Amino acid sequence: MTDQIRACVLSTLCCMFAIFQPSATVVHHMRFVEAKQDVEEDAATYSVRYQYRAYSRPQYSWRSEDSVLFPDASIIITDSYNGREGEVILKLLQAQHDQISLWIKEDDVSHTIKFKPHPSSTPRTERSFPEISFHTNLEPVTEYDRHQRSRIAFEADVETPGYEFKYMFWSMVTLNKSEVVLNYGSSLPNFESDSGPLHEVSRPRDHLHQSEYELSTDDLGDGAIITLQVITARKGAPSSPVAQVRETYTFMLHPKSTSGPFTPGSVAILDQPPVVCWAGAPCSITCSAYGNRPVSVELLRANSDGSKEELATAPKAEIKGEGWIDAVFQINQAGEYVCHANSQVKDTETHVRVYKI
Repeated sequence: MTDQIRACVLSTLCCMFAIFQPSATVVHHMRFVEAKQDVEEDAATYSVRYQYRAYSRPQYSWRSEDSVLFPDASIIITDSYNGREGEVILKLLQAQHDQISLWIKEDDVSHTIKFKPHPSSTPRTERSFPEISFHTNLEPVTEYDRHQRSRIAFEADVETPGYEFKYMFWSMVTLNKSEVVLNYGSSLPNFESDSGPLHEVSRPRDHLHQSEYELSTDDLGDGAIITLQVITARKGAPSSPVAQVRETYTFMLHPKSTSGPFTPGSVAILDQPPVVCWAGAPCSITCSAYGNRPVSVELLRANSDGSKEELATAPKAEIKGEGWIDAVFQINQAGEYVCHANSQVKDTETHVRVYKI
């Protein structure tokens, strides 16, 4: 789509549905410089070097499958910084991890670099990373009037040789009293979505780079958080350690009459699916709480007699945004746990089962 056509489309949408104003291309402030993967007889080392522009250093975490890795006797995590350039290094001793990825976040955009499984005994280096051109008519913080209809448009293009656009995936969180309502969709043609109040009105058949949805702001209640992921895959390049790169954009929507998403004092926790961990491998639970500034999140253990036991375990990591918080806890035992959140006005909880195999 040319810039003139895009401007025309967004201008038309603005006139028909005035609450979401068109914006320019989402600007990336982080640039990846190099990713390495090196396997020795008794250790595997992964590293990523990048440049950033934010005032504070980006948040990051290393992950194996869906579990966050934390330093211990067999997991060594280090980082270093020189001006606006940073490097994060993961060294694994003894334990085997088939799927390693780095998650790193700056401002409202996060990136996930997924390394190839079963690393080669030959060192691998990658210095080419996808440049994704992403356009939307949402701002990072979008205010809306009630009782109106609008259209949300997403468009992404990959402009780097050697990388293939795979698909876009979006999710939207709203609150219904003390429950989190999660809706989601994808640009994949046969994806079984649960789009809820977002009604798809346009999807070109010749590519998967663009999606457009219509909604009524009455369905958003007191706000919503929309997350949009763009997934690209490395093509060919057997000497590259990179399998996939994912960019994630977060948008906060709330009525003009409020200062942020969701009702003041509200808090709710996203229901958690069972967690399956390998015996001897790291295991973690992520408690995701939403609300108007949720204050604290803790993890309890549910006993067989129905009682709950406080654990002397503080979150190993907390990832926060306006209206949400992800608290990551490291656990060592299988069983049933309780994610508990408190907003000083009310509290809520949800159970999660952990299996070790």
